[in-house]
Amino acid sequence: MKKVILSVFSLTVFALSIAQEEIISMGAGYGNHIWYSFNDGQTGISANDNWELAFEMKNFGVGVHANRAVDMEVWKCPETDVEIDTQIDTNGMYASWPKVFNDDESWGVGAFNQLPTGTFNYGWGNYNVVNHQVLGTTLYVIKLPNGTFKKFFIESKIMGVYTFQLANLDNTDLIERTISNTQGLADNSLMAYYSITNDGFLNREPNQTTWDILFTQYNAVTFGNAQNQRVVGVLMNENTQAVKISLNNSTDNYSYSDDDLSATINTIGYDWKELNYQTFQWFIHDTLVYVVKTQSGDYWELAFTSFSGQSTGNIGIRKLKLQSAGLDTETASFLQIYPNPSKGQIQVVTDIQGSFEMRLVDMSGRTIWNNTNQGSGTLQTMSLDFSHMNLDGVYFLQIIDNNGNTRIEKLMIVK
Repeated sequence: MKKVILSVFSLTVFALSIAQEEIISMGAGYGNHIWYSFNDGQTGISANDNWELAFEMKNFGVGVHANRAVDMEVWKCPETDVEIDTQIDTNGMYASWPKVFNDDESWGVGAFNQLPTGTFNYGWGNYNVVNHQVLGTTLYVIKLPNGTFKKFFIESKIMGVYTFQLANLDNTDLIERTISNTQGLADNSLMAYYSITNDGFLNREPNQTTWDILFTQYNAVTFGNAQNQRVVGVLMNENTQAVKISLNNSTDNYSYSDDDLSATINTIGYDWKELNYQTFQWFIHDTLVYVVKTQSGDYWELAFTSFSGQSTGNIGIRKLKLQSAGLDTETASFLQIYPNPSKGQIQVVTDIQGSFEMRLVDMSGRTIWNNTNQGSGTLQTMSLDFSHMNLDGVYFLQIIDNNGNTRIEKLMIVK
């Protein structure tokens, strides 16, 4: 299978005029979650403390999440096949009951579908392969941020409809609620949200097609030598892919292929920043850069520039569009450009065999120059001069061989 190869250089001083710093503000105490599109900027914002439960809305999704941005805890009752009104002994809960957390690699695995007990068990319930219903088997105890304890039981998910129950530990205040993606609450979002405190559903998330990444507090399953720590970072839309690239120096060139991209939602994650425990100041790892492929097919370079901590919740980023979805990305052979950046006079090294076309493409995908050459199959150097074209900014040099394969190199031209 052919791969995308796009060799690019990181956000250097030459790129700053194009990739200006942008501040994403989560607010004091990281009080908001921010949904973000690389093309359109912020597409949604919602307070992080207005919900406790979130239900995955995909037809066959069973992920049920607990809000990790607030001080709530969830324990899984060790007894099986119990109902909401089962009298349970919680005296040994802190010491011996399994405590469950959201997974940080997939939206499909929340706290309540952790610790499955069989092939067709999803943590909170069993899947019926005949009628495709999931029926609840497991009781949970939730400690809310205000210190109140609740029993929680997901009865079922049938034909896209969740049915669940909540009650006090003494079985008082029992309620039953249902939620589905046809109630006008989810608006084609990944999750539908429920507030136990206010007994209400919230449509707090924008349409899934409008955002690429989420700035949020979430559960990091692995945090150094620790586990299940609450962190501030970036999770991806399930239709977004990315690769994290570690450079030796912040100005190093790098390359990647589509095979390197991952749909794991914590690929960007939280570890682009670190706290200095001597000064208690945050610093940014400027040798980390991320290439993100959005659901529209565009490629963007993302780098973090600042992090203020909980005083303001401000996160500084720089982004640079590397490639538009309309550009052909089937890979050809070796391609290198130097100097890069340049004033338009460059040397191009390639090892293509046979006839090939070269194109210079601008950021919108428009071809502004092209010619045809003959390759020897060994390394050859060609001189190109674009200095007379009054160019300034980021462009892409493509080479297309006689089989239609294409290789792309990002080229920075400065006046």
